[in-house]
Amino acid sequence: MKEIDKAIESLEQRVYDEAFEYIGIESSDKNKLMQLGHIFHFLGKLKQYTHGLRVTCYTIKMMDYLGIDNIDYRKSFFIAALLHDHGKIRFLDLVDKENNFSKQDKELIKGHVEVGVNMLRGIDSISMAIIERHHTYQKDSYPKILTTLETPEVTYSSKNLGMLDYWDRALIKSESKESAIEKILSEYGNLDFSYSGNIFPKSSRTGKELINELYEAKIFGHENPLNPFQEPNSFIFKR
Repeated sequence: MKEIDKAIESLEQRVYDEAFEYIGIESSDKNKLMQLGHIFHFLGKLKQYTHGLRVTCYTIKMMDYLGIDNIDYRKSFFIAALLHDHGKIRFLDLVDKENNFSKQDKELIKGHVEVGVNMLRGIDSISMAIIERHHTYQKDSYPKILTTLETPEVTYSSKNLGMLDYWDRALIKSESKESAIEKILSEYGNLDFSYSGNIFPKSSRTGKELINELYEAKIFGHENPLNPFQEPNSFIFKR
């Protein structure tokens, strides 16, 4: 077995076995989510597939770090992370062009958010709302018209998912961890990551503060860009 196949298999095990159990995904939902989760693998789009798995891993670590322990929101945030880019199945000819997008390509690929939201109708309304907003807090914000429920929890989760999504892509494309950190600080460093609702622990962080915390906590900055974790059972973050 090739090294990349071993790494993908390890990443799949962490998400589909360890993470599903850790988050508490019920068996009735697990099969459906696994089928959706495997779409890009079936289609041979391994870069896109492993990106989704890695963002899911980062999301679990972030939820633990931030103390997000509400069971329902943990499940919704997890599902949103796993499927955040699945609307790109409508744009498969563009998936492999990511580093060479034309201006028209960049506008077309933005449609993946609406497609992804529609894929989740009837599965999880909170996940739908998080996915719809995970690009709305970056500099090139989209979509402009939002159709799903917005709550302080959805806003907070969407900002965090957007940042994790951006971090993973920046890490893969960058020559070093330091370069990736510079990119994510430029994109999210000045964003307000405060939360004053009643479901999650309160937060008054700026993007820069949160990014630096995640780096110090080794949630960001892992040596292996294909698989964020080396040690077994690393989903359990020791707070």
